[in-house]
Amino acid sequence: MKVFFKGYLLMILFFYVTSCEKESGINFTIHKSGTVIENVKKPELILNNSEERIHLFLDTLERDCYGKTFLDLHIKNTGTTSLKIKGELNKSSWNNGAVMIPPGENNILRLYFRGGNLDSINPYAKLKGMNGLPNGHMWLWERVDVSNIKEVKLQLLNNAEKGTFVIDNMKSGGDVWQDTMRFTNNEFYPFVDKFGQYKHKNWKGKTLKENSLEENAKKEYEELSKYKSNKNLDVYSGWENGPQLTKTGHFYVEKHQGKWWLVTPEGHLFWSQGLNCVRYTQTITRVDGRENYFENLPNENNNLSKFYSSYKNYKGYSFSEANLYRKHGEDWQKIAKERMQQRLKNWGINTIGNWSDPNVYEMQKTPYTVNLGYKFPGRLGALKMPNMCSPDFEKNLVAAMKNYKKTINDPFCIGYFVNNELHGWAEISKVAIAAKKGSYEKQAWLQFLKNEYLNITALNKQWKSTFLSWNALSENTNVAVYKNSKQDVENFNYAMIDRYYATIKRVLKKHAPNKLYLGSRLDFHNYPNVGATEKKVVEIASKYCDVLSFNRYNYTASEIKFDKKVTDVPVIIGEFHFGALDRGMPHTGLRSALNQQQRAELYYNYVISAIENPQIVGAHWFQYQELPVTGRDDGENYQIGFVDICDTPNKEIIEKSKRIGDEIFDVRTKSTTFSSSPKDKE
Repeated sequence: MKVFFKGYLLMILFFYVTSCEKESGINFTIHKSGTVIENVKKPELILNNSEERIHLFLDTLERDCYGKTFLDLHIKNTGTTSLKIKGELNKSSWNNGAVMIPPGENNILRLYFRGGNLDSINPYAKLKGMNGLPNGHMWLWERVDVSNIKEVKLQLLNNAEKGTFVIDNMKSGGDVWQDTMRFTNNEFYPFVDKFGQYKHKNWKGKTLKENSLEENAKKEYEELSKYKSNKNLDVYSGWENGPQLTKTGHFYVEKHQGKWWLVTPEGHLFWSQGLNCVRYTQTITRVDGRENYFENLPNENNNLSKFYSSYKNYKGYSFSEANLYRKHGEDWQKIAKERMQQRLKNWGINTIGNWSDPNVYEMQKTPYTVNLGYKFPGRLGALKMPNMCSPDFEKNLVAAMKNYKKTINDPFCIGYFVNNELHGWAEISKVAIAAKKGSYEKQAWLQFLKNEYLNITALNKQWKSTFLSWNALSENTNVAVYKNSKQDVENFNYAMIDRYYATIKRVLKKHAPNKLYLGSRLDFHNYPNVGATEKKVVEIASKYCDVLSFNRYNYTASEIKFDKKVTDVPVIIGEFHFGALDRGMPHTGLRSALNQQQRAELYYNYVISAIENPQIVGAHWFQYQELPVTGRDDGENYQIGFVDICDTPNKEIIEKSKRIGDEIFDVRTKSTTFSSSPKDKE
């Protein structure tokens, strides 16, 4: 099959397709440009420049996967090039998976059926406050219809010049009714052991004895003590033997030989491989109302009872802190934060990311970013967004800066993220129009129109409206009245987005002039393949941010590239992760892998894709430690940590982060993804 991918070289691939195993009950055909090819063992398809995907359509009578939890594609790479293949179910941007397959090897691309609610008659539906359940059911906001799996879409994510692979079979698996007899016989509860681990499963690295924690701590300390920092790095992990740029005493950004870089206070090139939530106080899980979930919860006379707390009107427990206490004793906090710093150096992680503990990042041992928390001056209507029309927006930002005095002149502080994944960018005008007269947003709307039109008569002529006065317009809350004012509504929306970013920029540069404004962590996961409003947000933000930030839960960062409308600024990935279900956790997180080895491979290739992208200056994994089995307050219980709930490091992914730490500068400087500009500094 001859394949042309956009912007890439000609690739020749052959798909050898056989029927699925009989036990799975699934067969498939292949569709291409309206053509159906059935019962052909070696179909040849031609894709043109506008098509980059292969669609496998399941037979109408055999696509019901009710009661199953995943679909596996068994793939063999018969070529000479490593392949990275993404699969997607029913055109769902979230029900998908990816796999790396070296030449000559076999691997499984597992696509989980995620989303929706579990049938109420299923015993596992009794479990509350958990997005992932032990039977393999995983909640997600975008549901895939398990009873109607219509198609699988395959896409190549790497720039392979040519390759061949075989799909040996496609098989559904998992069982949402598994072990239900345990409920019937009251054998399921409690299902969380005293360490906070899932009780009814064993896996490599599971903590089984209390003295294992102390033994693991001693063994790891011996290993970390042998570590010697790379002599080619400065104190901030910058490239000491690389190009010497200006020393400023603070981090800054510069485009060097066609690629954006962070630059250390010593003037050395720096690329940020980071971890979010580096702290010993991890997530509290609710216990009241769910006491039967847990084995041997400590009573009030037990030293471990100090890790109970009240949170959001419920009683919670921190297994992560309790395990650190078991591991290190009374000085656990001091020892734990020192150990974290040692780990980061050893693991090749050179940045402490968002939502980390000031007690850790203010040790001045590892560069860090800060989440600038401030009080919203009321939300903008029902939007997940601060009211940028309120004068208190700027006042509250200024007031919040007092909480970050230590970071303002700290050379280890890279800069500030302000906000995270705001929602409602396209709805600001609608909220302002529907607001009451005299509200800040209605006043901003009225002033915007007065600046556009000489008087109400001019506005009525343009809109074909009949407002008697500006006052009459301000009293209107009916959005439908503005059917002929589409352009003004859109322009006001963009003006308020501009005000949002401009205000933050002004405050930061006045109170922390030497620190970088790292943006608002946009959740545009597929940028630049996003809508018009999202593209406009990026265009506006680029005028004010020193570094644009995207939380990009995807399988690659290579596509991030700006068009001419966007100011040329660097990008940092604020969040990404992959999880698997082979170590006792019930939810993979937002992107999934079959097992820990696959997870590690996906991590490595994601970060390498970011390093090779000249626009990107860093990528930060979410998060340092996995979440509780029974979930945090919003139900998230993801296998997304570099360490588990018992503080045991995940060796597979850490091996990859170490490798990246050794390769960053070689990969970055040798990458030729985009050509250099003659205007860039040498």
